[in-house]
Amino acid sequence: MHYELRTGRSRQGLSQLPTLHESLVATYRYDFNGSDYTGSRVDFSFGSDNFSNSRRAVQLAALQAGRITVYVDPRNPRESVMDTSLPGPQVVFAILFLLFPCGIGTALGLGLVSTVLGKLGLTGGDRYYLPMLGVLHGAPALYPAVFAPDAVGYGGWLIIIAFLALLAISLWSIWRRLRDPAIGQPRWPVRSNKKSPS
Repeated sequence: MHYELRTGRSRQGLSQLPTLHESLVATYRYDFNGSDYTGSRVDFSFGSDNFSNSRRAVQLAALQAGRITVYVDPRNPRESVMDTSLPGPQVVFAILFLLFPCGIGTALGLGLVSTVLGKLGLTGGDRYYLPMLGVLHGAPALYPAVFAPDAVGYGGWLIIIAFLALLAISLWSIWRRLRDPAIGQPRWPVRSNKKSPS
C-alpha cells in the first residue's frame, strides 16, 4: 500500500496570494473471490481542493493505521473505492456553483423560451419562470441533506439551509400562482404594435 498527500499552489484573478490545493493519492491491493487486484480510487471526490482538509485527515489516518475497507463492484472487481461517503464540501461547492454563474445561463435559457413562446402566441407560462428558476437551483440541496447529513460541515449546512429555503419559497410561489392567475402578471401596461383604424 502506498499513499501520499499531494499539494499544489495556484493564483486566481488578480490575487497575489497563492491558494493551496491538496489531494490524497493512494494505491492499495485487495483480494476478491480469490483473485488479487490493485486499486487507486480513494473516494468519489474530483480533483484537488482547499476545503476538504478534515475529510482527507480521516482518510489519511485510516491509511496510516494500515487497515482500510475496500468496496468492490462485484460485476467488475477491478473497480474499487476506499471511501464511499459523499464528499460533502465538494457537493456544497457544486450546489453554490449551480447558482453562480450557472443560474445566469438558466435565466437566459428561460428568457429565450419565453420569447419563442410569445412569438408562437403562447403566453402566461412566463409567470412561473422565476419560481421555476428557484426550484431548479434549490432542489439539489435535498440530496446531501437527506442522504449524507453528516458529511456536511457547519458552513456547508448554512449554504444548504439557504438553498432549501429558496426551494420552499419557490414552491410556495408556484402554488400561489396556481391559485391566483393575477400573481406574476406584469404590473405595467403592455404595448401593442397594432395600429387603430383611422
